[in-house]
Amino acid sequence: MTSLKNLLLIVLMSLPVLDVSAQQHDSNHTTYFRSIDNIGSLNGQAGTSLQLETVNGIEMRSWFAGVGAGLDYYRFRSVPLFIQLRKEIGKKESKFFLYGDGGINFAWAFPRQKMRYANNDVVRNGVFAETGLGYKFCINAHNALLITAAYSYKKIVETNQVFLGYAPGRISDQSRYDYNLNRMAIKAGWEF
Repeated sequence: MTSLKNLLLIVLMSLPVLDVSAQQHDSNHTTYFRSIDNIGSLNGQAGTSLQLETVNGIEMRSWFAGVGAGLDYYRFRSVPLFIQLRKEIGKKESKFFLYGDGGINFAWAFPRQKMRYANNDVVRNGVFAETGLGYKFCINAHNALLITAAYSYKKIVETNQVFLGYAPGRISDQSRYDYNLNRMAIKAGWEF
């Protein structure tokens, strides 16, 4: 956990405070392209793990809609691909926001994460969902620091087939494990 805190501190300190934007703000346009990059900690019964994600989309007034992808190391390594909808609350530059993510979790398990007694163990894709509350600290018109607390859900299915004999026509038994992984997420991010 200490190394995760140190990594988070290093990443936050090394983020450049540059005026980067896909479009200039002016009074005639209310739609902007935004990119959000997050690093976070996933905490649950299976321990604490790293989460990385990027979301890119369109902001219109106080709404944001985008497509995101990431790396999720909780219990099984996976790659979530999701849609995010976010609503900012308030009139000030720095403000609270609510968001929800929904999509697919593509399994990409390390060999050590699979069951050890079955050579034909398969980890399958599942569902990814997340909802949270955050605060947006505006740096300037194009950059903001984001702090988020969220509930995150990940489902992964693991199956394996165990053979119970060596004779021709041998009998096999298939096992299926449904992992419904409920986690709390704490994230820091940069919006530009």
